Amino acid sequence: MEKLSLSRCYCSYLGPKFLNSSSIENLQLDRNYLGKSLSHDIAKTMFENVDTLKILNLSTNRITKHKKHFIGFDEMTFVNRNGKQLNAKEFLNQVNHLNSDCMSHTLEIALSSTGAVIALTIVVIAVLYKNRWKIRYWYYMTRRKHFGYQLLNNENEEDQYMYDAFISYADEDGEFIREDIMPKLEENGMKLCVHQRDFLPGIPIADNIVDAIQNSRKTLVVISRPFIKGKWCMYEFNMARMETMNERPEAGCLVVVLLEVVPARDMPLELLEWIKVHSYIEYTNDVEGGLLFWDKLKAAVRN
Repeated sequence: MEKLSLSRCYCSYLGPKFLNSSSIENLQLDRNYLGKSLSHDIAKTMFENVDTLKILNLSTNRITKHKKHFIGFDEMTFVNRNGKQLNAKEFLNQVNHLNSDCMSHTLEIALSSTGAVIALTIVVIAVLYKNRWKIRYWYYMTRRKHFGYQLLNNENEEDQYMYDAFISYADEDGEFIREDIMPKLEENGMKLCVHQRDFLPGIPIADNIVDAIQNSRKTLVVISRPFIKGKWCMYEFNMARMETMNERPEAGCLVVVLLEVVPARDMPLELLEWIKVHSYIEYTNDVEGGLLFWDKLKAAVRN
């Protein structure tokens, strides 16, 4: 026998007399688990009586064996992964660089992978945050479409909505809403929806808000300092904003009233961007200005 191949045999041990009285010239032992057994002293004599051996392949065996265990090591010829033949000195020179090379590549790969994951995570979070209200709106619209009820498509727009306007306001401004806005609009025959009176009990607040916006021709948002600090107030504004942008881009459904002066630095970004590019109505206590305010408000809700 001149050639023996035991590659990929899951072999983990070779006895000391494995090659006794053998004439093998080419021995392939790669891709096994011989590293541990070859590290023992008994492996020193394993190749002593094999004078004919010319090629020995022990690659991929997890070998940690020291060169002193190889008889005639300095006269051996080695082949690297590119097929280039190396003498013992060149081989040792390359082996000495393996640890540093492997470590640096591993570190680079780890850092690059971690950096890529972090960057991707930041991008995803940024996109989700930027579109958070749109995502919420789509979620409720999808759920409403599949699990809620649908309005009939009547030719007369007046019949499509239960209310002329849903009023969104902070509880701190409730007295102004109940004693001023509601009477002046209702005396003109407008049907209004307000959360204290018209929201259905036992239903999540978010669902009540979306239903109110969907069932109202207009959403009247009364902006004040308490309003911009209210979680559900800003939720109502943003849902109405999404309704205008996605479902009613031509007619629109959002009417903004500035009840008091709110510094731009205190306004949420969505609200600030909206009032920069859309018309809004400013409330005033001035007699003549007040008359103009109510005329504008009635026209905005009615149209």
